[in-house]
Amino acid sequence: MTSAEADEPPDQRAFNIDASSPAFVAGVYRGTWSIDRCEWPSVDITVAAAPRPNAPSSFTLRCDFTNFPSEAPTATPWDRSTNAKLDASRRPKGEIVGMVFRYDWEEGRALYAAYDRVALDGHRNWLTEHPRTAWDATRDLTWWVNRISDLLHDDDYEGV
Repeated sequence: MTSAEADEPPDQRAFNIDASSPAFVAGVYRGTWSIDRCEWPSVDITVAAAPRPNAPSSFTLRCDFTNFPSEAPTATPWDRSTNAKLDASRRPKGEIVGMVFRYDWEEGRALYAAYDRVALDGHRNWLTEHPRTAWDATRDLTWWVNRISDLLHDDDYEGV
């Protein structure tokens, strides 16, 4: 371990290990996702989306990885051009996709999913009701970003 790595907080060290894993790097090389900005614990991750008429080819999430991986990340759909939360009219739509990317819950500051820290804090029952998609400390960055990628490539995703 280098002295710089030793100076990193444990959550950042865990994130960096995950971000350099072969599975995560493969997603970067495939163009499935990218890390665009890292000012720990805030990280911007862009995830590619399936082509839909009049929809962007990707969406950016401003993520907070505080206490990662013992706590789930939380993510805000982000507009890089305005450096602000993504407006409701520009968020991914679909029955399930729209629920996860909703703007009418927590003022749009988090994903409404069992793998988002803010959502889990208010819905502890999701840990037992949705064990396949609920965050736990054995999950990693690749698992987490794959949940979002899967949503944005699902038939349910309608664009914006």
